Formats: sequence, C-alpha cells, structure tokens
Amino acid sequence: MLKSGRLKAVLTTVLSAIAFAALVFLIIFAFQKSQEKQLLKDLTEKDILLSAALSVTAQTGCLGTVENSYLSAKTGVNAGAQAISADISFRKDGTPVLAATLKDADDDAVTLERIFQYLADEDKENISMILNIKQATNLPAIEILVEQYAMRNRIFFTGANENQTPFLQHKAPSVSIYLELCPQKSKLDDPLYCSELAETAINLGVSGVNCDSKLVSKTLIETVKIYGLAFSVYGVEKEVDFYRMLDMGVDNIITKDPKTLILIIQAIQTKAAMR
Repeated sequence: MLKSGRLKAVLTTVLSAIAFAALVFLIIFAFQKSQEKQLLKDLTEKDILLSAALSVTAQTGCLGTVENSYLSAKTGVNAGAQAISADISFRKDGTPVLAATLKDADDDAVTLERIFQYLADEDKENISMILNIKQATNLPAIEILVEQYAMRNRIFFTGANENQTPFLQHKAPSVSIYLELCPQKSKLDDPLYCSELAETAINLGVSGVNCDSKLVSKTLIETVKIYGLAFSVYGVEKEVDFYRMLDMGVDNIITKDPKTLILIIQAIQTKAAMR
C-alpha cells in the first residue's frame, strides 16, 4: 500500500510538472506570436526602400515540389522568380546532377545540362541559377556547360567558405561565387567585425555573400554592400521575415515560397508609387 501511494504521488508530481511546462510553452508561444503580429503590422505600414538590385530566388523544392527536380525548376520560373536554385553533386562518371548527397546522384537524378537546356530558351534568358555545391569532384564539367549554353553571368556558386572558394574559382573560373558567411551572432552590430567579414569577401574576389537570415543585421548588410558586394539570404519563409529582410535592404532572397514574396514586393512597389 505504501509503495502504491508513493507511486501515485510521483505520477501526480510528474503530470503536474508536464502540465506546468506545457502552460509555460503556450504562454511563450502566444507572446512570440503577439510580437510577430505587431512587427508585421509595423513593417506593412512602413515605407520600405527596396534594394535596386533586388531579386527573388526560388529555392529547390519550392511551392511543394520535390527538391532537386525538374518540376521544381519549372515551378520556380513560372512563379516569377528571377533565379532558381539546386543542390549539385556528381555521378561516378563525373556528370553534374541535381542531388544533395552522393547516394542521390544516381541515374535518376536530373542532370544539370537538362536544366541549362530549359533555361537556354529565349523567354528564360533573364533567369539565373544558384548552384549549392555539395561535391566538387568535377567542377570543370560545370564550366564546360556554362560555356556551351552561354550561361556566363547567370550562374552562381553558393555553399563555399573562404577556404573552399579559391578551389572553385580555379576549377570553374567563369562561375561567380556568393561566399557563405557564418557570422558570430554576438557581433552582428559591431561595425569593425562586419568590415572584416566584408574585406575577407572582397579580397577573395567574389560577387557577393550568402547568409542564413537568422544571422544578419542591418549593420552587416549595409557594410557588405558598401564594399560593392551583393547580399543574399536564405531560410526566409514567413511573411514577417520577408518584410524584415526587405526592410534591411538585402539584394536576394532564397525561399521556397517565391509567390508570396513576389506579392509582397509588388505591394511595397505599389505603395511607393502612390506616395
């Protein structure tokens, strides 16, 4: 009887702790949602000055499509994005394909050449493509395709840090690079630190930087742009975050929801035209 009583007491304590934790979670969640709603209201009412070089990139797997698929590429273009993205790996024979891992780079993987053929049509001559390099075993094959399909100035590499970038530049010199930034969150508002990051990028000879949207600040973005580099962000899917990135002045947003982003940009442009 005593053991049974103790067990009931323990269970009651555990259940009470779980219930309390759930309540705290709900309160925090509701508070965050309230803050997010207020921020969205403030941003929609604000006169946002968009970057003159602003572009929308449809991330692979956009709008519910399968990642690294031909349909994903077509869907991104049809949604009105100025660029599409894909992960790039290589088959054993060196053929560049759309795949995030080596095991996915099989005979069923879509070849990069097929996507280039699609983008080579006259009605798509203004569409760019961002290649997120997952392997670097045969980069010259990409260089050959870029020249063959006249894609120079339309293809960009991402996924390379400052140590990997020189190798990409050596193996595929006609492809521009967005250096992958991984800034320290605690230093995002430090002008000197941001300048150091920008100087690293400019010294590497890249076209711009690419960064997780959770690791950016207005100071970092403005500093990088002062150096003449483009600022691209990824991981942006919420409406409030679309507005937040646009307000910070980013040049490119990589998202799986290009339709919503484009509508927001059009609304901002319409509002500006009415002022």
